[in-house]
Amino acid sequence: MTTIAGPGGSGLVDLTDFPPLPGSGSSMVPVSFASVASTSTSASADQQPTASSSNVRPGVKSFREAAVAAVYADRAESDRRAASFIIHGMPTSNSSSDKDLTARLCIGEFGLLPDIAFTKRLGRQLPGKVQPLLVYLKERTQAKNIVVSARQLRQSLDLFTRDNIYINENLTVAAARAAYDQRCRRRQIANQRSSTRLQGQGQGQGQGQDQQTLQTTSSSQTMSLPTGDQHNVLSVLDAAAPSFLPTKDSST
Repeated sequence: MTTIAGPGGSGLVDLTDFPPLPGSGSSMVPVSFASVASTSTSASADQQPTASSSNVRPGVKSFREAAVAAVYADRAESDRRAASFIIHGMPTSNSSSDKDLTARLCIGEFGLLPDIAFTKRLGRQLPGKVQPLLVYLKERTQAKNIVVSARQLRQSLDLFTRDNIYINENLTVAAARAAYDQRCRRRQIANQRSSTRLQGQGQGQGQGQDQQTLQTTSSSQTMSLPTGDQHNVLSVLDAAAPSFLPTKDSST
């Protein structure tokens, strides 16, 4: 006979009164009330969600993780591209490689011999079009110095270089978009300042013309008076004098 303590310790329960489970045969497995209670408690604990998982919705969590991953990926790509730049407008040569053309350009225009890792033409080769040249250097500092000095190409002694060759940063899509928006804002601010300056100049010219017109009118009125009255016109006119009222004697 196997017994366990009843709930609250009120009495004993004879397990032989309960039929055996299906498929268990005639053997009886001793069970205690404490083991049953502990099993139910652990099962209910497993079913309850944790506080961290219940407070954050799956959609928000996945979007946040994707945004963070995209930021880190773009930053890593920007760091990788920091040692490179793109040359626009420099055609290929049958006698020289792109490395030699790049080195010759940097030495002649910037006085710098770049340590080139490799070069690559971008895009498809089309008739009448010059493919941009991607240049990767072994040092980021050299690439940065060349990009900063790229404006000197506009004062180059070589006519073809001055009019056709440009050097730009090798930016990511996000960085290129941000740089484009910044250039548009600077251009808009410059246009607003220019229009404001022109409006101010136009108003100044209009006021000057009005003053010149008044001076010309007053001078012509003064010149229309007799010679003797021109010197006495200011002494004769009195602003404080009363208004003239005709009388009977004056009418005769």
